[in-house]
Amino acid sequence: MRNKIKRFVPVRLKHFLLRIFASTNLMKEFLLQYKRYNRSYSGPILTDLVQVETKLTFLEHQLEKGLSHESFRLGFGKGVISEIGRLLPQLFNFDDDYRQNRIYLMLTSAMHEYITRHRDEDYDITFAQQSLPPTFWKDAINDNAKRGGSLLVHRVGATAFGRRSLDQIMEDRHSVREFSKEPIQPQQILSVVQSSVRAPSVCNRQPARVRIVMNKTLIEKLLELQGGLNDYPLPPCLMLVTADLRAFLWPEERNEGFIDGGIFSMSLLLALEEHNFAACPLNTSMMTIKKENETRRLLSISDHEFLIMYVAVGHFQETPLTCISERLRAEDITEIVL
Repeated sequence: MRNKIKRFVPVRLKHFLLRIFASTNLMKEFLLQYKRYNRSYSGPILTDLVQVETKLTFLEHQLEKGLSHESFRLGFGKGVISEIGRLLPQLFNFDDDYRQNRIYLMLTSAMHEYITRHRDEDYDITFAQQSLPPTFWKDAINDNAKRGGSLLVHRVGATAFGRRSLDQIMEDRHSVREFSKEPIQPQQILSVVQSSVRAPSVCNRQPARVRIVMNKTLIEKLLELQGGLNDYPLPPCLMLVTADLRAFLWPEERNEGFIDGGIFSMSLLLALEEHNFAACPLNTSMMTIKKENETRRLLSISDHEFLIMYVAVGHFQETPLTCISERLRAEDITEIVL
């Protein structure tokens, strides 16, 4: 018996010490990430052009969502427009050539549609004009370029020569938040998941997990917690992508689930587009701990899984509207190192 103790104690002690060492490194690297994020994120105090652009992009998207809503509500977005008016002088201050700024042009286009649609209904939007700088208001009235606002989605499907290329699928894909009443069968969604399982992951460990929720009552409860589809009809199907922490080996891999889960989620969105489903990704990272815990309870999510994203899924309406959401160019985000 003593020989057994002598033989096993050193091994257990070694494992214990390795665990302590790994936990210390995990906390150290977490604190470094925390400090970097806290120094950089576009919080209440904006100190450079990128931060101001980030906040304005977020607000412009709020306008786009309202403009693309099937049940268009006159006079929406007063708080959003007021905040845009407050931030535009900061954009002017950071960017002398602001009239050529991509975010500014998206905003003027979205606001042009906002003004036009309200004037067509003879609805008073004096509040908007009073909230925005006169220069911006004039530019918005004259902007017909459609860089922002709503977009009518034209379904393409397979080309005359067969299936669409990846470039075509990427170009055709838009986030759609309103769906037809046509029901979805779980087997159809399983086929989409099957198309996505070849998404790359670290050492092919495939941590992504998928839940397909078809129960309307449950979908309603989950989306109420998530908060991203308020005022929209319930989608016929809600998918949740998670990542299984048991797929990872070392503290240094603590973020790998977000990477692998994100790659899988993008594959899933492209597969949905290829299978001619309408879809909209919905974040899970902005939920409070209380809401996340309730989500975990409703879906019986284990502690060893963490949430990546939801995807609302349905069939396309005949003439669906979505947000234009103009993208950056390759030149805007690329640095060539020779």
